[in-house]
Amino acid sequence: METLHLEIPACEPTELGILCFRRRHLLCEPCTVVTEVTLNHEFLMSSYLTTSERALSEVKLQRHPDSWLRVLVGGLGLE
Repeated sequence: METLHLEIPACEPTELGILCFRRRHLLCEPCTVVTEVTLNHEFLMSSYLTTSERALSEVKLQRHPDSWLRVLVGGLGLE
């Protein structure tokens, strides 16, 4: 049985509940470390699941196909 490695570098109580930033090893993909933000142990953001952030940036870039623009989606993901 594998040991679960979980690190919580920051955790603060808020009006909405406990907000935590944490890192953990993904057991289904060895050597993969995931960073997450949770509120009351419910996921808000993850560096592992970034599909919606990537889709949002692609939609915006399609509006300017001939440019060298780069998109930063802040506050929606960790990657």
